[in-house]
Amino acid sequence: MAPSAGSLDEEARGDLVDSVAGVLTSAAPEELAEFVRAWAAEHGHRRDEAISLYLRAAGPLRPLSLTRAWTMGASGLTADDRRTIGSDAAAARAPALEEADFCFVLGAVLDRRGMYDDAFAAFAAGNALTAERLDLARAEANDVARHDAMQRALGPEFIAQRQGRGHPSTAPIFVVGMPRSGTTLIEQILATHPRVQGLGEPDALSQVLLRQFPVAPLAPEPADHYRRLGAQYLQRVRALGWDGRRRFVDKFPVNYLAVGLISLIFPRATILHSVRDPMDTCFSNFSHRFYYANELTYDLAFVGRGYVRYRRLMDHWSAAVPGKVIDVRNETLVADPEAGIRWLVTQACRLPWTERCLAFHENPRKVTTLSRHQVRRPMFTSSVGRWRRYERHLGPLIEALGPYGSGLGA
Repeated sequence: MAPSAGSLDEEARGDLVDSVAGVLTSAAPEELAEFVRAWAAEHGHRRDEAISLYLRAAGPLRPLSLTRAWTMGASGLTADDRRTIGSDAAAARAPALEEADFCFVLGAVLDRRGMYDDAFAAFAAGNALTAERLDLARAEANDVARHDAMQRALGPEFIAQRQGRGHPSTAPIFVVGMPRSGTTLIEQILATHPRVQGLGEPDALSQVLLRQFPVAPLAPEPADHYRRLGAQYLQRVRALGWDGRRRFVDKFPVNYLAVGLISLIFPRATILHSVRDPMDTCFSNFSHRFYYANELTYDLAFVGRGYVRYRRLMDHWSAAVPGKVIDVRNETLVADPEAGIRWLVTQACRLPWTERCLAFHENPRKVTTLSRHQVRRPMFTSSVGRWRRYERHLGPLIEALGPYGSGLGA
C-alpha cells in the first residue's frame, strides 16, 4: 500500500514527482488533452463525468487515470483495472502525492507542451489548495513588519558608525535575492571552481542573528560585537560542512533582509544579488510549490506585493552600503554564458579564471532546491519572458507589482 498523502519526506516526494511527471510526459498530445478534461471535471466537482473520462483512458496514462478514478471511489473498476494499477510503479504510488503537488506537476508538463491555459489552471489549483491551509494575511503582515524593522534599524548613519568592527574573513560569498531568481545557478557555477565550496542553503546567518542581534539596535554593544557574530557564523558553517580552507557560497536567498548586517559582520565578504525580470520571477514562484516557507508565493497579488517590498529593501541597502552589493542579472548571464561566467568568477568574486566553471552543469554535487534539474543542463534562454505566455491570466500580479509590472528591465 502506498504511504498516505503528505507522509513522504522531501527526497521521496521529489522522486515521486519526477516519476509522475515522466508518465504524464510520455503521453501523446490527444491522450494528455483527454486526461486534462478528466482532471478539470474532477476539480470542477463533476464527479461522475471525471470518473467516466478516467475509466476511458488509454495508453501510458491509463494506470494513472484508473488510480485517480479509484481514489474518487469509482465502482466500475475491474480486476484487470486493479492489476493495471498495481503493475505500474508511478500509478501505484500516486495516492501518496498530495493533490497540490500533482497540480504543479501537471502544470509543468502542460507548460512544456505549450498548453498554457490548461497549465495555468493547474498551477492556480495547486496554489489554491496550498493557500487554503495558510493564513496569508498574517504571513504578509509579518513580512511587512520584518522589512520595515530592517529599514528603520539599519540606516546609513547606523551602519557608518559601526564600520570596521567586523570579522576580517573573505571566505563567505553570500548569494541573495528572491526565490526563483537564479541563485542556484550562481552557486552551481561558483561551486565548480576548485577554490570555492558550495554549501547550499545553510540558514546559518539567521540562526546566529536570532540569538545575538539586539531587538533595539541602539542598545549598548560590545566593541567586538560584530566580530564575534562573524566567528559564531563561521563556526556554524564549519559544522554544516565547510572545510575551512576554501571560500564558500552561502546561497540563502532571504538573507537579502540582512545585507546591512552582513556588511557589518563581514566587511570583506562578497555579496551577490541575483536579479531576474520581476514578472518572470514572480510567475516562476507561482508555478512552483515550495516545501517550506515562502507562504506568500501561492497568490499572485501576495507574491507581487512581496516582490515590491524586497526591491524597496534592496534599494535601501544600495543607499546604506553603496557599492557593497553586486547585482548579477540572470538575463545577461544566460544571454552570453562565457562572458557572464568569466565576469562572475574573476570580477565579481575576484577568483582566478578556470574553464571548469563553464562546465558547471557537469558538477556532480548534490542540489536539493527546485532548480536541481535546470543546473544539470547548459544555460538556456527559454525561460526569459516566459510570463508573457500567461499574460492574460496575470492581471492581479501586474497590478500588485506597480512600477515593476512592465516586465524585463524593471
